[in-house]
Amino acid sequence: MNWIPNNDYTVVLHMDNGDTQEVDEWFTLKVAKKIAAKAYDARVSVVNSPVTAIEIVDFNGNQVQIVKFDS
Repeated sequence: MNWIPNNDYTVVLHMDNGDTQEVDEWFTLKVAKKIAAKAYDARVSVVNSPVTAIEIVDFNGNQVQIVKFDS
């Protein structure tokens, strides 16, 4: 029997106007962390970015990890 990974995690971007943008796919935790790392790198390199936080959440909406940026 093959092991099937749990695609229970997604990445959410929090914007400075209070909106959130969620990736419309579910991933394994390892892949979600890679996507969040790419989003972090992109956010750091952009001046005046509207992104104030990058969050990884599970399928039940529980926060797994979050990075907040100073405004």
